[in-house]
Amino acid sequence: MPIALPFERPLYDPQPDVAVDSLPAPAELDVTELDGLLTQRFVDTERLTENIRAVVPPRTSVALDEIIALYPVEEGIAEILGYLSLHGDGITVETTDEQTVIGYADSGGAPRRVRMNRALVRRA
Repeated sequence: MPIALPFERPLYDPQPDVAVDSLPAPAELDVTELDGLLTQRFVDTERLTENIRAVVPPRTSVALDEIIALYPVEEGIAEILGYLSLHGDGITVETTDEQTVIGYADSGGAPRRVRMNRALVRRA
């Protein structure tokens, strides 16, 4: 039987804290995914442009959620993306750091909400 001296054992060695991140990393958003969403559903961008021209006076800007309050979403999230994709003909869309929630109904009529950065629609 071997002899074990008490001082031969190592002293208490605390282990460092381990940080566990159990949330999955957010996936990078691919632009082709958004293009696929717009092609699945027909979005009349001319109607969206007319909605903007009816609400936004020239040389001013209005928040997208205010426009949608006046002209409710008919085509779901694809229509909201259609508004965000409008550039040209004197219309630009800029996003801010402020968050907003936009309510809409999906194609089945179920109420949905999207949380996004506030978008400002500006006319030249």
